[in-house]
Amino acid sequence: MFKRPLLVGLIIIFVLSLSVCWGAIEYYEIKAYINNYKIFYEGKEILTNNESYIYNSKIHVPLRDFAEALSLEVEWNGVEGEVRLSKGTVIEACNPFIKEAFIYGIVTKIDWDNRLIDIEQHLDHNSREIYEELPILEDVEIVIQRNHREMKIDFKDLRVGDVVGIIVNEGNEVRAIIVDA
Repeated sequence: MFKRPLLVGLIIIFVLSLSVCWGAIEYYEIKAYINNYKIFYEGKEILTNNESYIYNSKIHVPLRDFAEALSLEVEWNGVEGEVRLSKGTVIEACNPFIKEAFIYGIVTKIDWDNRLIDIEQHLDHNSREIYEELPILEDVEIVIQRNHREMKIDFKDLRVGDVVGIIVNEGNEVRAIIVDA
């Protein structure tokens, strides 16, 4: 009387344990040679926070460090076991609804100590005229664009004569600069 339900229960447990074993991720130990190898991109060394290593005659590097050095966004989905890389938007678009404006021009003067720039403005029918030096916000995003590539740069990297697109807020403070190279 109790034998049949017990037998069915044991069979169910056995079948479930097999499916768990078949679906398990296989982990194995590897032999790798760890060293902090120098990695260059377009002639510039990319520094990583983690060590790179050689396994099966191939160099392995920390993906997040490498991708972020190339200005890529990294999205990790641990549930699906996926890593997604995307170029993403480096600078948030100008928003006229919060009284931001996009201004074109050429940099004519830079005051690095006081974080001010002056531009010779190129006006079009959508431009807001700027008459004074523009203060640069501390968290300004500055990107140089060349050949369909973008690279973040520092305020100290701006130069007089740079052709720029600038996003200013309502108080004419610069929150983003795109340098056309």
